[in-house]
Amino acid sequence: MCIFIFRLRAVAQCALMLPTILDAIDCYRTDLLSEAPFWRGHLPFAGVIVAALRPRRIVELGVQHGDSLFTFAEAMRRYGAADGTVLGIDAWEGDAHVGVQQDWVHARVASRAVQFPNVRLVRSRFEDALAEIPNESIDLIHLDGGHAEQDVREDLAAALPKLAPKGVILMHDITAFCGGFGVFTVWQELAAAHPNMAFAHSAGLGLLCPKGVNTDVEPMLEDAVLMPRLFAALGHRVLLANSTPDQIARAEKIGRIPAPPGFTPSAALEKAMVSARW
Repeated sequence: MCIFIFRLRAVAQCALMLPTILDAIDCYRTDLLSEAPFWRGHLPFAGVIVAALRPRRIVELGVQHGDSLFTFAEAMRRYGAADGTVLGIDAWEGDAHVGVQQDWVHARVASRAVQFPNVRLVRSRFEDALAEIPNESIDLIHLDGGHAEQDVREDLAAALPKLAPKGVILMHDITAFCGGFGVFTVWQELAAAHPNMAFAHSAGLGLLCPKGVNTDVEPMLEDAVLMPRLFAALGHRVLLANSTPDQIARAEKIGRIPAPPGFTPSAALEKAMVSARW
């Protein structure tokens, strides 16, 4: 009976969020999408989390082609504080997983960023740029830099002091079980210690609340099955509608890579992997 009541409460809370979800899922700009499809499945959720948080400051660590950054920027324009800012930090040097980044990648992102008065790009290493930001001043941090385990740990250590109370951290690639990727290892530890929600599709995205839970984000955490299914379906439609066959194949291929032997996902991630991994 208790489980049934809890489930009804979770469904009711999610239903209350439906107007926000329907309003915010289209914040992505199709004309600004790059050739990299791996974040495409999370574009609808990017708008929704910004609409729920209504942040003053968003910081993205690892911009690369800018798909997620520009979606955050459009959502900030619609739902964030009037003086809200989106800071994109990247050295645009590349790494072992994405290869060497050519200067034209940064130049293209910079040329598109001028369309968003609320966006500022910083070409720098994360720790240097974060040192200039006051502690506890960032409402949403998107962590998508180096994907080796040690890189993720170092980036997280630098970012955590900057997160505001009841702020949110998003971590991409938590279900990318490719050679050398270690995001999932760090995510497992964090998920065991803090309120969280996980999506298994589109290489995986984890939402972490290490400094308390915002009341407008709490309903999302109440149902570890409904939310992943909903946003996996929405994200897949975005992928199919805005990608070439080759891009679709590249994005879906990650979902077919098995987890390493001995891997035991967190409770939320396990449910997400069962319901929607692609």
